[in-house]
Amino acid sequence: MARHIRLRQDVTISHIAHDDEGLKVDVSTPNGHRHWIRFFFDDHHLLSDHLATLRRWMHLGTPLTYLSFGTEGALIDDRAWFESVFSDGVER
Repeated sequence: MARHIRLRQDVTISHIAHDDEGLKVDVSTPNGHRHWIRFFFDDHHLLSDHLATLRRWMHLGTPLTYLSFGTEGALIDDRAWFESVFSDGVER
């Protein structure tokens, strides 16, 4: 059975809720569609670290990429990642 990779670019976080098991993150696409993503954590410290990052992205309005494959998924600040990769003295 073929599994598909789903990719949504330039989503922004509109709301974050958390409980003992994990986080529920509401995201909006550039055309206004809303979706939610659920992250589960076994480690409270990892949950706290992830929550801090997500809150920072939400308050800054950071455009993110959401990538999912089956039941796995991630939100990525790919612009910051690319900048860090190419910031080693390469002129632009």
